[in-house]
Amino acid sequence: MTAIQPAPTVLLVDDDKDVLLIHKRFLEKMDYRVVVANNGLEALAEFRKEPARFDMLISDFQMPGMDGLSLVSEVRKLCRDISILIVSGYVDDALIEGLRNHEVLVASKPMMFGAFEDLVIAMTGA
Repeated sequence: MTAIQPAPTVLLVDDDKDVLLIHKRFLEKMDYRVVVANNGLEALAEFRKEPARFDMLISDFQMPGMDGLSLVSEVRKLCRDISILIVSGYVDDALIEGLRNHEVLVASKPMMFGAFEDLVIAMTGA
């Protein structure tokens, strides 16, 4: 008998509650388990509880309190192999350069759901 693999768990972070809800629902329709956080500090606290629980981090970049770059830096200290996607309305050379050493994908928002789905699937190998 083959064991059923649990659905991948995504830590989803955005300070825009509408974006957070839309992405959460979309990921759940893709059969992902989703834990949401409204900012980087909240996300880091959730991640520190049980780093191995998460298969992927999807985060906005510009957020109050702790931005996406700081969140990625702290998460990478705890878990080198988690897949990370930064989604930002402000993608520029400085953002890409700041994230270069953290092995993350960067995408612009808004993005079509098909493109979002393709990125998520590629990152989890589903």
